[in-house]
Amino acid sequence: MICLRAGLRSVGAALVAVCVAAAQVAEPRPAAAAADAVPGVTIGTMLGDDFAAYPRVIRLEHGPDKGTLVATQMMSADDGGENKGNIGAIFHSTDDGKSFARVGAVKDWFSYSKCCNTLYELPVQVGDMPAGTLLWAASFWADKPAAGADEMTQRIWKSTDQGRSWTFLAQPHKISVEGEGAWEPEFIVDSGGELIMFLSDESDPAQSQKLIALYGGDGLAWSAPEDVVALPMGKERPGMAVVRKIPDGRYLMSYEICTDRAWPDQTGPVRGCAVHVRWSSDGRHWGNPADPGTRVRTADGTFLTGTPTLTVSGNTVLINAYRVRRSDGTPAPGDGKIIFGNAANGQGDWFEIAAPAPLQVRGYSPDHVWQCDGYSSPLLGSADGNTVLQITTNWTQTASGLQCRAYVGTGLSMPVGKLAATEASRAWVTRSQEHYSGLRAEGDVRHWRMSSGGIATETVLTEMAGPPVVFTYDDQQHWFARSKSKALAHKWWDASNAAWASDTWATGLAGDPAAMVIANAQHVWAVDTTGTLRHWWWTPGQPIRTDTWASGVTGRPSVTLVGNVQHVFARTTSGTIAHVWWNPYQGFRRETITTGTTLAADPVTGQTEDQQHVWAVDSSGNLQHWFQNPRSGWQHDVWGLGAVGRPAFLHIGTTQHVYARTTSGTLGHWWWSPGQPVRSETWAQGIGGNPTALEINGQQHVWATDTSGVLHHWWLAPGQAVQRDTWGR
Repeated sequence: MICLRAGLRSVGAALVAVCVAAAQVAEPRPAAAAADAVPGVTIGTMLGDDFAAYPRVIRLEHGPDKGTLVATQMMSADDGGENKGNIGAIFHSTDDGKSFARVGAVKDWFSYSKCCNTLYELPVQVGDMPAGTLLWAASFWADKPAAGADEMTQRIWKSTDQGRSWTFLAQPHKISVEGEGAWEPEFIVDSGGELIMFLSDESDPAQSQKLIALYGGDGLAWSAPEDVVALPMGKERPGMAVVRKIPDGRYLMSYEICTDRAWPDQTGPVRGCAVHVRWSSDGRHWGNPADPGTRVRTADGTFLTGTPTLTVSGNTVLINAYRVRRSDGTPAPGDGKIIFGNAANGQGDWFEIAAPAPLQVRGYSPDHVWQCDGYSSPLLGSADGNTVLQITTNWTQTASGLQCRAYVGTGLSMPVGKLAATEASRAWVTRSQEHYSGLRAEGDVRHWRMSSGGIATETVLTEMAGPPVVFTYDDQQHWFARSKSKALAHKWWDASNAAWASDTWATGLAGDPAAMVIANAQHVWAVDTTGTLRHWWWTPGQPIRTDTWASGVTGRPSVTLVGNVQHVFARTTSGTIAHVWWNPYQGFRRETITTGTTLAADPVTGQTEDQQHVWAVDSSGNLQHWFQNPRSGWQHDVWGLGAVGRPAFLHIGTTQHVYARTTSGTLGHWWWSPGQPVRSETWAQGIGGNPTALEINGQQHVWATDTSGVLHHWWLAPGQAVQRDTWGR
C-alpha cells in the first residue's frame, strides 16, 4: 500500500493519510478509451487508465507543438524495485482535448508520497530557460530515510521538449512537518519577468494556514516566503491559489478560505471553504494580506466552495469548484453540474455555465476519506474564446474495485438559461386556426387563415419587396417585411381591441428580416444596404433601440435563442456563414463557418437537444448541413443534391426534417434519425417558392406556392400518407 497524505479542505481540516492500492499496479499504460463506470453513470473521455488525482492542463503557446494541450495527473506507479509512489504522468492532445495520449512522466522518487502537482509553460525566458520551457512541481513528504525525517518540500522539474522528458531543477522550500505541510504549488511569471511560486503554508504557529509567495529570478535561487493572504482571525485557512492573466491585463487569483465558524466578508457571513478572488496589477503585489478578498457569487447569492480552479476564455473568466451552494449554504441544484463565469474581469456578480465534464457520482464511496469526486478539477479556455475544457476526477468501478479517474469534457463558455424562443415564421397557429402569410408577385403581403369554417384571406401590407415574418405577442399578431422603399415595415393585429396598427422600424434595408420574441421583447434582424447586419428591439414603455452585429453579410439571416444566448447565422458576401451570438454577460462573439464551398442561398438554423444545426444550399445545389455541440465543435455533412433556395427545418421527436425546393421544381423532403442514414422523398411537383414548415400536434405541415403563385399546404401524420389541400392566391 502507498499512502498519500492530503490536507482535507473542509471544516476542521486536518492532515489524514489516504492509502491507494498501487503496489500491484503496473506502469501506467497509454490513455484509455473507456473503462467500466459506476453502473448507470455515463462519463466522458478518460484521461488515463489508472488512479488519478489533481489533474492539470495547459495549451502550449511556444515551440514546435504550439496549440497542443498538455495535461498531467498524479498516478500511482513503481519501477519494479524499491521505488514506488506517485508520478506526474504527462499527456498530449493534438485535437483540442477530444483525445489524449501518454507521452512522458515526471518520476521523482525522492519520497513515496507526493501531492498537488502543477504544470506551467514559461511565457518568457527565465534565467537560462527559454520561453516554452515547461515546469512541473508538487509537494513531497520526506518519508524515505535518505530524504531526512519529518520534512516537507516542493520540488521543481523542467522540460524543454514539451513534456516528453524531464530534468530536476530546484527545491525552493522546505519545512518541518510535525502535523503541518506546504501544499499546492502554483507558478506565474510577473509583469517584470520574475518567476513566482505560490503555496498554501501551514507552518506559521499564528495561522492555521496562509498563502505565501516565493520569488525565483532564475528558477534556481529562491527568496524567503512572503505572505499573500494571512487572515487575522487565525483559524481561517486561505489556500489552493490559482492565478491567471485576465483580459484587462491584470492578474486574478482564486483561492478558498476554509473555516469551522461563521465569519463576515464583503457579502455577509460565510462558513465552509468559500471561494474568493483578488487582483494584482503586476502579479507580485496583491494588496493587504489581512484582506480576505472578494467572495465569488451570483446575483442570487449562490456561491462556490472548495478547490477552485481558474481559466480565461475570450473575454470571460471561468471558475470551477468542489461544491456549489445556495446563499444559505445548502447544496445548490447545479452542484457538480455548473461552473461560474464573469465577463467583467472577475468583478461583480458571476453567472452559471453548464459544466463541460459534469460530475456523475457524488460521494459514491463514503468509506474513502479522500475526496475524489470533483476535487480540484481544472479548466482551460479555448484559443477562440468560445469553449472551455474541464478535467473532472470521479469514482470509477474497475476490475480491481473503485478507483479515482480523470475525465475530459469540452463545453460552450456561455451562460445557462431557462428562456426559449423560436424564429418567427410565415406559418403559425392561434387557438384553432392555422395561419400563413406570404408575398404575392404584385407586392401584396397576403394572410391566409384556415379553421373549421374554411379558408379566409386578407391583404395586410402593400408595396412590399420581400416575404414577411410573423410572430404572436400576447393577443397580437405582428408582421415584419421589407418594403419596396427599403423600409422595415411593421403591422400588427390586436385581437383584444379588434384593431390594426402599423409603424416603421428602420430604413435602408437590402435583405428580408428575421424576428423572434424573447420574454416580453420583440427582436428583429436584417441586412442593410451597406452589408451590415443590424438588430432592432422593443420592450413595453421603451423606444425602439438598435445595434450593429456584423458586416460583410447579405440576404436573410436565421435566428435562434439557446438558453439566454441570441444566435444569428447569415450568408457572407464571400459565400460563407457568419455566426454571431450575444448574451447579456459576455457581449458579442463571432465566427465563420465554411467547408470550402460557396453558398447560393440563405441558411436556416435549428436546435435539437444540445446541438445547433445550420442548413444551406451551395452553388452546386448541394444541401449542406453543419452541426455542433459543446463537446465536438462544428462538423459537416451533405444531405442531398439538386436543391435550390432557402430550406425549412422541423425537429419532431428524435428526427430532423428538412424541406427544400429542388432544381426540377419539386418539393423535396429529407430526414435523419439516430442510427439511420439521411433519407429523402418527393412531396409535390411544380413548386415555385421556398417552403415553410411547422409542427402541429406532432404532424409535419408544409406550405409552398406553385409556379403560378397559388399556395398549397401538405401535412403528414405518423403512419399515414402525405395529404394536401390548396389555399389559393
